[in-house]
Amino acid sequence: MHIIDYILNWLLANETKLLNMVTGTGIGAGKLDLQDLKELKITIPSLFEQTKIVSLLSLISKRIDTQSKIIEGVITSWCLRFRTCQRGAP
Repeated sequence: MHIIDYILNWLLANETKLLNMVTGTGIGAGKLDLQDLKELKITIPSLFEQTKIVSLLSLISKRIDTQSKIIEGVITSWCLRFRTCQRGAP
């Protein structure tokens, strides 16, 4: 499953490049040419390297989630302590 995670992260990291490959059709829709997609060069690291990359990205994602929960808790605590916050707003 690591290869799928790696490719997904590669696509997300290269979103601007992919969007720049889209051409207008004149009817309001964009077109991404299949030949352009086939010519994309996606460097696939070894399985070991993929595993390290995915593990690192997963760890970063978990830490962001943890920090978000901590911040949310601090804001909630502040609101309860000072009764200054309305629902949905700090």
